[in-house]
Amino acid sequence: MCEPAERKQTIQVQVNVTNSHGGKLRFKLCTKGRLNRPVKQSCFDEYPLTIGGRNSKVVQLTTPYGSSEVLNLSVKLPFGITCKHCVLQMTNTAKEFEPSAVMFRNCADIAIKGTAKTSMAGGPPLEQPPSAFDLHTRSGFGSGYEEQKQYRFYD
Repeated sequence: MCEPAERKQTIQVQVNVTNSHGGKLRFKLCTKGRLNRPVKQSCFDEYPLTIGGRNSKVVQLTTPYGSSEVLNLSVKLPFGITCKHCVLQMTNTAKEFEPSAVMFRNCADIAIKGTAKTSMAGGPPLEQPPSAFDLHTRSGFGSGYEEQKQYRFYD
């Protein structure tokens, strides 16, 4: 069961761009995921995530087309969300192919575990809650899941 709250916690996300097409990256979270089951885009649209330190929901890719780049980003999760299976989505809206709208999407199955620690039993959360979470993905190498596929979407 996923439980939203007002505060936010930050996780570190590493993006390995192997062949830049420029454009912007966006991250979204679907809290209603089920293993090996597709989720609807409307689920992701419930939780667009903010990039820490930028106060923005987008990151601009800056490397030249065809180049590689590794980005280390802080992504703010909605505080209090816990789930055995959520899906983290990254969308790259590529600039190289304009005026066509070309997107590359990647998803990772994740689990977010919360903490029961509060400032008093049954009371409000601590001012600085621990950033405890577990991350599991089926898009990693050797994970036993099928290869992830990329699709192009044109308007």
